[in-house]
Amino acid sequence: MYAPGPPPPEEITVKVYGDPDEPVGEAEVGTGGAALAKTDAAGVARFKLDGADGSRYDLTVACPADYGGGTRALKIVLRRGSRAPEYTTSCKRTVRTAVIAVKAPGGQGIPVMHLGRELARVDEAGMALVHLDMKVGETFTLMLDTSDPRYKALRPQNPEVSFSVADADELFTFEPRFHEERAIVKRAPPPGPYVPKRLN
Repeated sequence: MYAPGPPPPEEITVKVYGDPDEPVGEAEVGTGGAALAKTDAAGVARFKLDGADGSRYDLTVACPADYGGGTRALKIVLRRGSRAPEYTTSCKRTVRTAVIAVKAPGGQGIPVMHLGRELARVDEAGMALVHLDMKVGETFTLMLDTSDPRYKALRPQNPEVSFSVADADELFTFEPRFHEERAIVKRAPPPGPYVPKRLN
């Protein structure tokens, strides 16, 4: 009588998400310092583990840099059945996209600046659109640079605004209200009536 051979390896599926329903690719699944698989563009990693039913594994999921670069722990118990087991974990993004809609009527041609770098210019319709990838929790400042002599009469000068990046992609609006300051012309008072002088 022959003893039964070892059970075949069991296929494991790990799914990694960022935001709800956002798959995370390039997350590395490993155990004991050895890599087992990486998630694909759909956020799915598949690999096989050896062992009898009831065997326990402590796995780690290493998140990509844009998702913090940290690790998540997964505990897996081998239980063979008609359906391959699936495990799910998450990697939160640490970099978010901030879209800033600039509405600046009267500011045509003015550059939109961030940290001394021009990102866009206000178009003929008084609009500009800026995209920035920023870390969650970071604060950034945009400025409309009116230092060119063409804009010396505009008020306010060099308007700026600051925004904070939340844990989500977000749309911001920057709406400076420009007006043109007209030079005040001082007029000389009209001459008074002629008064003849008495001659001594």
